[in-house]
Amino acid sequence: MHGTKDSVKREVLDTITHIYGDIESRTRWPDILRALCGLLDAQVAVLFTSWSRTHIGQDQPLETAAIISYYGSDCCGNHMQKYAADYHHKDPLLIELTRKRKYRSGYIATLHEWVDTASFEGSEFYNDWQKVIGAPTALFACLSGTDDRQTPNAHIVFYRHLHRADFNEDDVRTLQHLTPHLRQSFILEHSMREEAEIAHAVACARGRARCGVAVLDADGSVIHLDDCLKTIIAQNDCLVHQNGRIRLNGGRSDAELRNAIKAGICPERRDELKPAGPRIVKVQGHNTTMIVQIDPFPVSRCPDRRLLGPKQPRVILRVFVENATIASGFECNIATAFGLTPSEVRFARAFTECTSVAMAACKCDIATGTARNVLKSIYRKTGATNQAALIKLLMQYA
Repeated sequence: MHGTKDSVKREVLDTITHIYGDIESRTRWPDILRALCGLLDAQVAVLFTSWSRTHIGQDQPLETAAIISYYGSDCCGNHMQKYAADYHHKDPLLIELTRKRKYRSGYIATLHEWVDTASFEGSEFYNDWQKVIGAPTALFACLSGTDDRQTPNAHIVFYRHLHRADFNEDDVRTLQHLTPHLRQSFILEHSMREEAEIAHAVACARGRARCGVAVLDADGSVIHLDDCLKTIIAQNDCLVHQNGRIRLNGGRSDAELRNAIKAGICPERRDELKPAGPRIVKVQGHNTTMIVQIDPFPVSRCPDRRLLGPKQPRVILRVFVENATIASGFECNIATAFGLTPSEVRFARAFTECTSVAMAACKCDIATGTARNVLKSIYRKTGATNQAALIKLLMQYA
């Protein structure tokens, strides 16, 4: 750190002003990093998110790394992208911090405090990456670590160029004053982005359909529950919202729901496994029957979402109630949309109301075999491949 005591104090206050600036601004983090670099006499600052492995290996402590923002001219751009893609697994500082369980919120460390200089300068990481960019000394600050389950792991790394002094205790103390502010600001921004993304995903999932929507995490805990689904749960006996989870009445149906949620999780590692498709669970209550559809949570569908690193997998749950009130224009709408004949329209309406081929056939006063032939024709015209998909499609016009 440099400058007189009063000037440093003014720089700290100016930096705090940047930290609590307009969260919606896309230039906010570059401004914060620039201010921090000026305060700490650093040439480069990079804000990362990362995802720790459950079982930490000797040479691979982090599964992924992503750059949120960076500041600096000479050492940024392609160099930092290459770090996130190829070299974070080999970073001796992160390896030591993670191995010794020091990757905790608010923790600050200098490179030479943790890594032996001779060993570091002989490492592949130093010779193939850090030496190349001309920034041999670094300062690490953890904003959100392995002890924080609410946000992705996040840290800032500062670099100084060759022939500059190493970071020292004064720099660490200065950064310690600012880290709580940086941490709170990061968590607030992350929360706002998450809320916007969830709201956007719920609106897209609902569309024109008459259904309730929830967002669940991998173990079925509720992250978001919309008003429509709250009403459905209050008025029907099939679903229960209890202890932060959505449960189905009936052991078999509830087990099916839990399995569907697990199967519906969209994996982060898309190169290893294709995203799961929608899962359908039909549940019969005392007075009502429901169709519950589970889809993987859409990836980055909120147009204003900034990259904040990997997050816990989630699913979208949609609930359709049988015997829902059918709008007066339903028959005309589906006839126009899919070119259905009058008999197909009548059967489609009956099938939407009772979701059973036999019951729909009885309601239309036709034989079950005839009903199945009509259903096949409707499948062909609508493009639906099964009964659940057809109900879901027709409910959008109900």
